Amino acid sequence: NLLRSPVRRQVDSAAAFSGVVFVANFIVSVCILILSSVRPASMGKKEEEEVIRIAKKMDKMAQKKNGEMASDELKEMRKNLTKEAVRDHQMATTGGTQTDLFTCGKCKGKNCTYTQVQTRSADEPMTTFVFCQQCGNRWKFC
Repeated sequence: NLLRSPVRRQVDSAAAFSGVVFVANFIVSVCILILSSVRPASMGKKEEEEVIRIAKKMDKMAQKKNGEMASDELKEMRKNLTKEAVRDHQMATTGGTQTDLFTCGKCKGKNCTYTQVQTRSADEPMTTFVFCQQCGNRWKFC
């Protein structure tokens, strides 16, 4: 039976696993397996509709982008990392206050500039962004 076939279970389990990038060759081979195992003459109306539904579902999955198939947790993590990267990039490399109070973890130099920004609520400490003038390393702390 097509509905209980190993190929169908494989497709369903792959579809349920979020975050997987589906390779086009895999999808094409599954379609070929499904369609080659069905004889149109012996197929009833329900089976034919099921094959069409599965093929449409697989086509829809193949057209999805990598980010669309990611889990909610991964989407949230990507969103936070993007926000942080934009915020770090917007901190000027030439601006800030010159200081020798910080030691760079990368080059051990003390030629740094820092900027303090209120990134969270007002009752929490300001975030300090430090930029090493010698090697370009950036870091932050609260």
